[in-house]
Amino acid sequence: MSGVGGQLPKGQLASDVTPDYRKRKALGRAQRFGPTRKEPGDRGPVSIAQMDSLMDSLYYLVPAFLLTLAILVAWLAVRRARSPATATQPLWRKAAERIPLTVAALGLLAVALCGVYNAIAIQRFRAANPPLGRLYSVHGRQMHLYCIGAGEPAVVLEAGLGAASDVLDWSPLQTKLARYSRVCSYDRAGMGWSDGADTPRDADDIASDLHALLAEAGVRPPLVLIGSSRGGLYIRDYAAHFRGEVAGLVLLDSSSPYQEQRLRPNQGSREWAIAVLQAQYVLGLARLHGWCGHASPGPDRRYAEALAEDNCVAHWSGVQEFLAARETSAEVVLAPPLGTLPVLVVSRDPSRVLARPSASADEVARERVWNSMQEDLKDLSTHSRRIIARGSSHELAVDRQELIVREAARIVEQIRGTAPEPADYRATVVE
Repeated sequence: MSGVGGQLPKGQLASDVTPDYRKRKALGRAQRFGPTRKEPGDRGPVSIAQMDSLMDSLYYLVPAFLLTLAILVAWLAVRRARSPATATQPLWRKAAERIPLTVAALGLLAVALCGVYNAIAIQRFRAANPPLGRLYSVHGRQMHLYCIGAGEPAVVLEAGLGAASDVLDWSPLQTKLARYSRVCSYDRAGMGWSDGADTPRDADDIASDLHALLAEAGVRPPLVLIGSSRGGLYIRDYAAHFRGEVAGLVLLDSSSPYQEQRLRPNQGSREWAIAVLQAQYVLGLARLHGWCGHASPGPDRRYAEALAEDNCVAHWSGVQEFLAARETSAEVVLAPPLGTLPVLVVSRDPSRVLARPSASADEVARERVWNSMQEDLKDLSTHSRRIIARGSSHELAVDRQELIVREAARIVEQIRGTAPEPADYRATVVE
């Protein structure tokens, strides 16, 4: 199917790739994960949408439970102190009984009040901040799309993991890009203002959601897709399914489908770490830590405040995307080459780690692997380029915003035919 160096065989159209890709993807998925057959009457596990709803309920139920428990412990402490049986006890024994109960009651009360305050703040945030864009019906649920600017090709932004609202996460960059063309960001299912979904949160389902959302909103191809981190895998999967609609890809320190194997993350600690993190959100400890007050400023005060507040809301759908890394990687690996599709790879600066004297051997090794995987991304297309953004971290949209805006605008102009094609395809430069 694929040609030499990632190029399509001579005489084969890009549109011819999709049917065969779907067959290979279905076969590969079956080989890796087996059939997903349900027995009659089997309702299956709790859906992702139900988990999102459950998480919302926990913001209110857990503080109420802890407050009730604090009152109960305080009542037991008072009752024990007034009991006639304790009147004749030695002073040390009275202290040994009362102090733990008092500390427990005060601790539970403090955590409960923190949770109550957090629940009230979340409710106020949601009431005071309607969607920035519009809600569209996609596969029977509401999804949030925010478009600004005018012109073709439309630029679509795909965020990575970790953003409570994908739209808010892109806000500073989106405003600047909108000077050159129409630019759209959206909240994936269960994030920001979009409803949760009952489908898996792997690349195939996310690409399907985005395609349906853009069609419903009337955002017509050609499209330039910009994906950050994990979002880079999602836009690659989108291009595999809907190759004829995509005019260019920009990968911002994109994840690789091979990073699970090559970086060898500690798989055993994932579920435990996620559970601890979710508990911090529910109990309001994230707000207490100040995680809600350190957001990057948006184009106006409303953006900045909304982003800061949404940072203290946990989203189960984001967790499911994280846990679906294996499925997403398998789907992207099966995608065909992109032929002559313009692909720009923008990578973080590896020297931030490699040239740091205090960097550990493990950090250096991981950074070299990451840099190698970034270089490999040039093999996706014969019309690819790579830019190492000097001085940047993984947060390229924050660290080197002007570089991304300039290069994305350059691709838009090339697609319009108002700017020459680059003379340095397949090159890697440091800027």
